[in-house]
Amino acid sequence: MASVIGDAHEEVQKMLQPFLNTPVRITYTNGGTALVFDKVIRTVNDTPNSILMAFNDGAILFEGNIEIKLSGELLTIKQNGGCLSLVRWADLPKEFRPYSKEIAKLVGRESV
Repeated sequence: MASVIGDAHEEVQKMLQPFLNTPVRITYTNGGTALVFDKVIRTVNDTPNSILMAFNDGAILFEGNIEIKLSGELLTIKQNGGCLSLVRWADLPKEFRPYSKEIAKLVGRESV
């Protein structure tokens, strides 16, 4: 597990690299709320106290006490009771791939 503090920048960038510019399934949970969406992460900026993920149509900002963990194909970012999980589309089982229009176009399955 890596905390985004001090000299962890290089380690954070290494963990996030496989999830950049490729379709990913993002799941965000906080208490009893869960959001699932499919995006392509274009850029990630991290500082000792924050991570900013940018998409074509928005961004997610994490600030404060952040923990990052890479387990196999799953990356999790935890902060203040919330948890964001990332998995590449290429690593998702087929039964979990109902394509959004944006992702279908990116993976060449526009007719799905």
